[in-house]
Amino acid sequence: MKKHYKLWIILSMIFLFATGVVCGILLDTHILAQKLPTPPKKEPPPHFPTLETFAQKLNLSEEQKEEIKEIFQRNEERLKEFKKQIHHKFASMRSQLQDEIKEVLTDEQWAQMEAMIQKFREKRKKEFLQKKQKSESRKGERK
Repeated sequence: MKKHYKLWIILSMIFLFATGVVCGILLDTHILAQKLPTPPKKEPPPHFPTLETFAQKLNLSEEQKEEIKEIFQRNEERLKEFKKQIHHKFASMRSQLQDEIKEVLTDEQWAQMEAMIQKFREKRKKEFLQKKQKSESRKGERK
């Protein structure tokens, strides 16, 4: 009688194993193998229209184009000045922040922090130059 139960247990285990294999194969082929939708590609932000775009869309005369060009140039100078002011203000704030932190740290800690800041600046500069170089190479390809 015990052999009879052992046989049923073994057959039940084989049946469960086979069922698991079949279910796994079906799950893989019908559900998991379906292509997942790819997320849409991010489009770059739109650029501000150029003078030529304005001229075409608005049917500007040559005189209007010249006047608008002068307006752009005047505002470019004002923007450059504004950027300089912001840069100086930011540098002043950064210096003040560092002075306050320096008062809290020991000389050794401050030296370590300066080294960390320098390493960060070098990394950022390297990334900036790489990005600039990549941008310039793309511009060259377009021409």
